[in-house]
Amino acid sequence: MIDQKRKEGGATKAARSEKSGKGEEEGILDIGPSLGKELGALQHDAKVLFDSISRTGDGLAKAVEEQVKARPHVALGVAAGVGYVLGGGLPSFVSKTAIRMGFRAALSFAVGRIIANLAGEQAE
Repeated sequence: MIDQKRKEGGATKAARSEKSGKGEEEGILDIGPSLGKELGALQHDAKVLFDSISRTGDGLAKAVEEQVKARPHVALGVAAGVGYVLGGGLPSFVSKTAIRMGFRAALSFAVGRIIANLAGEQAE
């Protein structure tokens, strides 16, 4: 009984495909021109994004390399600290406190340099 229904369903599907003038495979592959254009645009955007990320990564690698050459001891210290923290060497409370302190120090350093630059420009 079940096999007979499957055969009838298959026959009905084949009859519909013949009536429409398209085979099953052609109906699936016919996605329309607008969807094809959208997929092409999406592929182009993805390639542009990938190229942009690649260039950014190259620039970051070059900057890190320059810092390692200019200040090797600092680079080793940073690498050791990051490895220790990522390895689970510090409890989360200590990590959060250290990150806050580091952020504040970096921020105050950056603000100090900005003020120094502005003061230097005004003196000229």
